[in-house]
Parts: sequence; C-alpha cells; structure tokens
Amino acid sequence: MRLDSIRLLLDVEAMAERIGRIPALQSSRIADVRLLAVWVKPYRHFHAAYEVSLDRPGVSGLWAAAFALDPHRARRAAAEAGPHRASLPAASCPHCCTWESPPGVLVQLFPFDYRLPTLVACADPSRVTAALHQEHPAAAISHGVPISYRPGMRCVIRYRTTAGAVLYGKLAVEREPGRAFALQARAYAACAGDDPACIVPQPLAYLPALGLTLLHEAPGTSLHALLRDDAAAGPATAAAARALGRLHGLPLSADVEPYRVADEVALVTAWVSLIADLFPGLAGDLHRAEAAVRGSAPEPTEPATFVHRDYYDKQVQLSAAGATVLDLDTARRGDPEIDAGNFCAHLRLRGLQRACSRRYRTLEEEFLAAYPLPLRADRLAWYRAAALLRLACVYALRPGWRHLVRELAAEARVT
Repeated sequence: MRLDSIRLLLDVEAMAERIGRIPALQSSRIADVRLLAVWVKPYRHFHAAYEVSLDRPGVSGLWAAAFALDPHRARRAAAEAGPHRASLPAASCPHCCTWESPPGVLVQLFPFDYRLPTLVACADPSRVTAALHQEHPAAAISHGVPISYRPGMRCVIRYRTTAGAVLYGKLAVEREPGRAFALQARAYAACAGDDPACIVPQPLAYLPALGLTLLHEAPGTSLHALLRDDAAAGPATAAAARALGRLHGLPLSADVEPYRVADEVALVTAWVSLIADLFPGLAGDLHRAEAAVRGSAPEPTEPATFVHRDYYDKQVQLSAAGATVLDLDTARRGDPEIDAGNFCAHLRLRGLQRACSRRYRTLEEEFLAAYPLPLRADRLAWYRAAALLRLACVYALRPGWRHLVRELAAEARVT
C-alpha cells in the first residue's frame, strides 16, 4: 500500500475526476463528490466511500468506493470484474462499474465491491427473499435501502417486508462465515428475561448463500442524539452504563478470542505510525502521546470478561423497553475497562466537538458512577488514553475535525 494512493483517496477533487472515468459514468457529468467514510486497518487496508451527485435530473445518492491497493492487486481485482456484458445496462455490469486508476487505486460503483462479492445480491430484495425463503417461507422483502457502508468491510441495509416489518441486514467480511450471527443469537438468548438493562437486537436468520445476517429492528432513540438534550443526557448515560455492566456479566467470554493490553498497544502504534506518515505536521504531538501511552501500559492479565470493544454513544439505543446495545461484531474477551474507557473517551470527543467539555466531563462522572461492577482506576485511565489517541488518529482523516487532533492527543497524555 502506497502513501500517495492513500493521499489520493483523501483528495476529493482528484477522486471526482477518477470516479468520472468509471465506464458506467463516462457519459455523465459529475456535479459533486463528497467523502462519506473511510475504513482503515493501518498498513493493511485503506478504503473510502463517496457520495456522487450527477448533473442529471432524477439521479442522486450514488455511492462509489475506492481502494488503495498494491498495483498488482488492483489490476487483478479489476480483471476479476470480467469483460463487458452487453446484455446488461452499464449500471448493472461489473466491468462497467469498475476502473483501475494507477498507481494502485481501484474504483467501483456501489453495490459492486471486490471484497464483498455478494453485495449486489444483498441489494436486490428479490434475491434476499429467495434466500430467506429457505428458512422462513412466509417472509418476503419488498425493498431495501443501504444505510451504512464501509467499503471492503461492511454494509448495513434496512429492509422492509411485505408485512410492514423492518429488518436490518449486515454483510461483512468474516474469517468464519456466520460467526457474528451465532454470537448475536447467544447474546440475545443470554439477555432474555425480565431485566431490560441490556437488550441486543433479535436475530432472524443467517443466509449463507449471501453471507448476510438479518436482525429485527432495534427500538428507541440513539444515545448519540439524546446527549444533545440536557434533561435526557444524564439518565440516558446512566442507562448506557448499566447496560454495559449487564453486557460484561454475560457468560459468553469462552465464545470469543482474547484481546489483551499488548493488542491495544500494537493497534495504537500502527495508527500513530500511519497518521504521522500521512500528516508530518501532526507527528510530534502523536508520537509524544504514543510514548506516554506505551510507557504507562498496565501489567498484562488474562482477559476474562465478555467485552464489546467498540462501545460508545452510537452503539446504544434507548426506549421504554430498555437499552439496546448494537454491533457485537468486535466482541472479544478482555478487560472491562476497555469499554468504559472507550465510552469515556468518546464523551470527551463530543465535548470538544460541541464546545462544552465541562458538561461532558460531568456525564463521564455520571457514567462511571452508574456502572454497576468494579473498575480498576489505573486500567480505566490507560484504556481511555489509548482510545483518545486512536480517536486523534481517526479524526485526522476527517478534514472537518482535523483541528481536534492535537487536543485529543494532549488529553491522551494526561488522563
């Protein structure tokens, strides 16, 4: 993976020109391109998603993906799209929706994604219905709308059935196909009962032909939105703490791999190295924070708790039924402080984003006071610092928030 390819993906104007060279778009005029999201594993994967607007009435909301690859891999992936299929319209032809831009950038129109080969079928309600009928003959999908896309990693599609029910489909790269669904089913069963402190969405089916997990809709309002409401923020944050405590008490740690302090150190180091290479002006602040995090790493212990590993405000839905925890895809066996620290780091981020850090520090205190299980103060502080440093690196890739990087890195040095 080349740094110049990564910089190219972050340059929206340059990518607009390359997206325009996709054969299916060559007869169209691009009016605007907006960077939607990136998905990164430092020095392994760097993918970006874009929203594309065409200067054509009635056409909006196109998505494109770009992948920074080894040039040989980019050429091979483009070749795997195959020859032009004259029997298909350009927008449905894999060849016409794929273009390789030297050096080492692959560009594709959604729903074509070389790492998610069944995404085309998952975006087609009739093909999802056909696969679903094998397990649920009475269920039929009337339409589907993609709501979240991380190229080469995951897509979430909101489906509506002919009976009016809402389902969410998750297609993701998995080393063990079906693992996420099986874990979701076990967590759902473990959470069943009279205690609404923690709920996970009810799984419906795993469709192996598509690699698609179907879940019932989770009720409620996102904690991310509730944090903006002064009256609701405190009780909602406390509910999220109680939900986390219940999640940590689930008897599922034997079902997942361990995640240790050394893994977190390695992840932070990789992120800092990549961002320092991409943005040399930020390197000093990031490396100083990295040295502080590495130097204060706690003693390793054998992980024993079922942890979410990506627990923050956007992963919690609150309703009269209770608190629903989303996205168990990253669940591992680890220290409970990793989730509490990550949640608190995101509260500090929100305080910086919304220019009210004091208010969010109060919410952090309320969260920790409501968490029902013991937490080790030194490990909590360390995991919070590591999460703040990771957030500094992630937000360096978002031009609108890059000004927060130094402050997040400074927070990581003193917490």
